[in-house]
Amino acid sequence: MDNEIENADSPNGESETGGNTDLTALQEKYQKLEDSNKQLYERTKKAEGEAKELRVKNEDKPSKKSDEFGLLEKTFLRSSGYTDSDEIELFKKWREDTGKSVDELVEHPFVKAEIEKMRTTKTNALATDNVKGEGGTNESKNDPDYWLSKATTGADGKLMFPEDLPKDYKLRAAIVDKMIASTKSGKEFYNS
Repeated sequence: MDNEIENADSPNGESETGGNTDLTALQEKYQKLEDSNKQLYERTKKAEGEAKELRVKNEDKPSKKSDEFGLLEKTFLRSSGYTDSDEIELFKKWREDTGKSVDELVEHPFVKAEIEKMRTTKTNALATDNVKGEGGTNESKNDPDYWLSKATTGADGKLMFPEDLPKDYKLRAAIVDKMIASTKSGKEFYNS
């Protein structure tokens, strides 16, 4: 009796030809979905790869940050009286360290003190740059009279000069000339 109540159109009582058609249609639909999924998966992977390449390119490029020291900041510093490249580098360093803007740093007491110290050091270095330290020369040692007064007479009666007599030919010649001039005037060489 249970079988009699059932309709002929119900899905439980499929015929052999009708069920086969539905199965083939489902398999075709399944194959299309599978192909579509594979294509979507491939496009997704490709897009991920391209996105990764773009990220790498963007990391390589220096991005224009607000931390960069541009023409505006340099112009502001020049108008404030800070023209030296070392001073500008100091402002860059302070800006990175503190995160403050250039106009705040121009009035900052620590920055002012450091720049003043830098300027003083540079001024002192320039002032002492051209000064050459020369050994002190005693002009009296370059005088022939000095060496004649240091000369002594040896046991044989000849004039003997000290061992620290300079090797300078001109000075020795001047000493000899002075000795000859003294002997002509009738003076003798001896220590008093």
